[in-house]
Amino acid sequence: MPTRAQISPKIVDWALKRSHSSVPSLAAKLDLSEGKLSAWAAGASYPTFRQAQALADALSIPFGYLFLSRPPEKELILPDFRRHPDGSSIAPTPDVIDAVNDIQLKQDWYRDYQVEMGAQGVSFVGSFSTNERTEVVASNIREAVGLTEQIQSSASDPDALLRGLIRHAESIGVLVMRSGTIAGNTHRPLPMREFRGFALSDSLAPTIFINSSDSKTGQLFTLAHELAHVWLGSSGISPSAAIPSPVRRNDATQIEWFCNQVAADFLLPRETFHRYWREYAELGAKRAERIARRLRVSYLASLIRASELDLIHAREARRLIEEEKQRIESLPARPKSEGGNFYATFFARNSERFTIALLEATKEGRVFYQEAANLLGVKVPTIDKLVDKVLER
Repeated sequence: MPTRAQISPKIVDWALKRSHSSVPSLAAKLDLSEGKLSAWAAGASYPTFRQAQALADALSIPFGYLFLSRPPEKELILPDFRRHPDGSSIAPTPDVIDAVNDIQLKQDWYRDYQVEMGAQGVSFVGSFSTNERTEVVASNIREAVGLTEQIQSSASDPDALLRGLIRHAESIGVLVMRSGTIAGNTHRPLPMREFRGFALSDSLAPTIFINSSDSKTGQLFTLAHELAHVWLGSSGISPSAAIPSPVRRNDATQIEWFCNQVAADFLLPRETFHRYWREYAELGAKRAERIARRLRVSYLASLIRASELDLIHAREARRLIEEEKQRIESLPARPKSEGGNFYATFFARNSERFTIALLEATKEGRVFYQEAANLLGVKVPTIDKLVDKVLER
């Protein structure tokens, strides 16, 4: 007889109301009788784990939610810096809430693990304020993650640079998670229009999430932007347009403007940019493009940086920036795929540092296999394979 998933009736009822689904329509979608689904919702009987996974998919919630004792917070519990063009705040959608809650569950576990292990908080969290010069903060972050001009320019491509920076960030205690789906559910893509990333600042478990639906150069900027949030000790969800902006400081919230500028100083240091601009003088208008290739950033970011540093006339800068934005918007959508090497994708989605800590705790019997499976977004049998393969590395 198959093992039954002891799901929470409260969660099923909450998810039904949240999804605006009726029992008849959901039962038809799952190819079940209404009586069986009603019994699950009442706690009179329980589904198999396969049926529970299908139920979670149909209700558009992470599988692990089905085992919570009460529904997660309906509102974001971290600052939301996303704004409409008129300056009004953007209400979080269920996708945003679920994506944030999934990462917060992981962070909560890791924080408790750190306490249990007697870990000390990392010193860089909250080590600067917005009163500091952005280039000073950026320089401190570059030093912490070991980014030098030589390393940046010698990276084979933006993806290699991104992966290298993430490894270094994790080595100093920052959990970095990247995914283009919600809680690893490939049926729930995370659109770029929602957000590019967010930071959960905490001295024991600083955590960054990056929407991997973005381009690699876009993800690079998001990583730098969210690292700035961590260095400020400021949690928050960042807008989808998290690129360097030539607008003035009073045109955006102070923290977002500051983090954007830190990210620009991190990836395109002023002194380095000025030096390359002189070095490539013979290229004229193509200098920004050459610098972008050399520093493994986007051409748009390089154009905006040149504009910020008054290296391009304002009118010409606006024209070039607008042309590049239109070119980007005309590109076909990137395929929303989480495929490829299983372990590379798995570690990117869950953070290698977090995953190894959780699997070690599971192997030692301090975490139930089901809890580990819920947190990692996999089935219980997969945990056995992960414990063997990952911890042998």
